[in-house]
Amino acid sequence: MPIVATLAVLALYIAMGALLFAQWENWHVLDGAYFCFITFTTIGFGDLVPGKGTVTESKAGKAAMCALFLLFGMIVMAMSFKLMQDEIISKFRRFGRRFGFVKRNINDPG
Repeated sequence: MPIVATLAVLALYIAMGALLFAQWENWHVLDGAYFCFITFTTIGFGDLVPGKGTVTESKAGKAAMCALFLLFGMIVMAMSFKLMQDEIISKFRRFGRRFGFVKRNINDPG
């Protein structure tokens, strides 16, 4: 999968989260994007924490939806990193074969 497509999926998911948290938590959209990025990459500084707008009696389901959104975001992030890693390794192997740094195996495609 091309790296550009993978980055586009990541950007789209972070943008969705930014809009979601801007709506639910009354955050600025950039704060929502920042929160999604640091949460999906498991950096998690703790300076922004959802809860004021999601954990109330009238919005109890939003906390569960928030947790699921973040869980799937971490899955998308890990999957995207793996796809990009595989693509980069493939490109380096092709480069190595072309210039004779890596020997071609009999079972190697292309």
